[in-house]
Amino acid sequence: MSARPCVSFLKALALSAALGCGASAPAVNTPDGAAPDGSSSDVALPDAASTDVASTDVASTDQSSSDVASPDAATSDGAPLDGTVPDSAVSEVGETICNGDRWGQSAAELEAIAGCTVIDGNLSVTGNDLLIAELPRLTRVNGFLTVWGSPKLARASFPMLQRIGGYLDVSFNAALATLELPALESVNERALVVANDVQIRDNALPACQTDAIRDRLAAHGVRDKVSIVADGAVCPPP
Repeated sequence: MSARPCVSFLKALALSAALGCGASAPAVNTPDGAAPDGSSSDVALPDAASTDVASTDVASTDQSSSDVASPDAATSDGAPLDGTVPDSAVSEVGETICNGDRWGQSAAELEAIAGCTVIDGNLSVTGNDLLIAELPRLTRVNGFLTVWGSPKLARASFPMLQRIGGYLDVSFNAALATLELPALESVNERALVVANDVQIRDNALPACQTDAIRDRLAAHGVRDKVSIVADGAVCPPP
């Protein structure tokens, strides 16, 4: 064999190698739409994980909002939604307990508390235009009771009132000619330090009424710190 055919054969081999025979790795068959190598799908996996984390964070936030909002639905002590204390409640023995301090500055305000049997606080009856003050169902005031500074008030009636936790002051009612406290037995049960447990003065009450109130209290042991003065001229005939 001559040297020229060998040279031609070698050139052919070199050309074949240059065209790709053994120059690079063969292409890898992959499914349609898939990356030819694993690099792209490896990058996509963290994105999917991030999405899962974000979803969890959103869910946690929603759950936290729900947990925070739930106390608004009902408080632990069963109070109303706005946090206020009820105006009244019925006790186990059927008492209508009106909570907090109460005022009778007008006929409308007295009418609003006319159904109270217990006032769990102080009661102040005072008003320039009051003519009559009557609380027919009231049996107990846990604080003090004052009927004070009502120039037109002619009659004050508490026919069922038995007990007053603080002091009683009925004073400076220039027209007050009738004061009814027929059931009163106890005053200043909380032992407040005051000048007088009972003070009744500067009204228009006749002596027969003030004497009856004084005698009734004394019969129940209420004698000390009692200042009751009659200002009316004459007792009405029996």
